[in-house]
Amino acid sequence: MAKHDIELELPKQTVMNKDLDVVVRSDGNKKGTLQISRGSIDWKPSPNSKTRYRLTWEQFDTLMKEHGKELGG
Repeated sequence: MAKHDIELELPKQTVMNKDLDVVVRSDGNKKGTLQISRGSIDWKPSPNSKTRYRLTWEQFDTLMKEHGKELGG
């Protein structure tokens, strides 16, 4: 099974409308960057990719409920 590392890049100070970047690595190789903002969640799949995938929070909610694994809580 692959080892996954998560790197969180927080703004150095509180800034309005600044995205939160989460870098995801698998076995040391960068898989992509998850960008979290107030209006949406974006996925940039690789370091050199010019393509990003965007979901609104409502779309993300639906995606997780339909495709995510339900955990007790």
